[in-house]
Amino acid sequence: MGIIISTPMYPSYSEVLQSGLSSPNAGLGSLITLPREIRDLVYEQILVTDDFVNRQIDAETYRIADPITRKDNLPAILRASHPLCREVALVLIRKNAFVIRSYSSNQFLIRFLRSIPDKNGFTSIRELHFTSFQHFPGGLESADLKLAKQCTSLRKIKLTFHVSKLRKPFGPDSFSYTGKDVSELVSHYKMTELLECRMLKHVVLDGIDASWTHGSLEGGASLTQVLHSLAQWIRDEFLERKMQVVVDVTWR
Repeated sequence: MGIIISTPMYPSYSEVLQSGLSSPNAGLGSLITLPREIRDLVYEQILVTDDFVNRQIDAETYRIADPITRKDNLPAILRASHPLCREVALVLIRKNAFVIRSYSSNQFLIRFLRSIPDKNGFTSIRELHFTSFQHFPGGLESADLKLAKQCTSLRKIKLTFHVSKLRKPFGPDSFSYTGKDVSELVSHYKMTELLECRMLKHVVLDGIDASWTHGSLEGGASLTQVLHSLAQWIRDEFLERKMQVVVDVTWR
């Protein structure tokens, strides 16, 4: 189960970074005598102990009605001091994947990352999952890919597509469907923006509703082929830019 960054029932990561908690004037203590690389290893081990490494952190905002039964999802070390919180937050960001489920979720994560000085929040992100990527209505800019481009050290991205977004009516009065062309998907979802993620190593196209993938569309194509064709386009475009990027397609 993923971690939830929640607001406003208990402090968000941004609120902790901005206002601190019990010891706002405290520093790093004896840790300051260690090189930053060693301090980061210490922080990572603490996060491992608290089970805050290699998790999926859900950036969706929500309320919990009963504060007695809510689970505190902030690592305890983030509550120590401003300087310690900032340093540990960067390790937390690097070592976990962030799940974005909606536009509000997208904007909440951006506010959190902006609260970390010197744009270090954005540069620390390594993995993003966009579970509502399929719902982009079209327009000038994709908020999800705009966020991905700001994360200049991003290594892995997962983009979710429901099968209904991969097909179109076969004709104006038809109840049958055909698969969308790759060019249609690229244009609608602004996929060329993905190519600006220059540190990317792994793309996952996450297909939803596997029961549809075995059915034939008009012309004999399948929805599986549609998503695989998009995956091949992504591979080819990155290769043209001298980048070896693994592109996987999964179904559920």
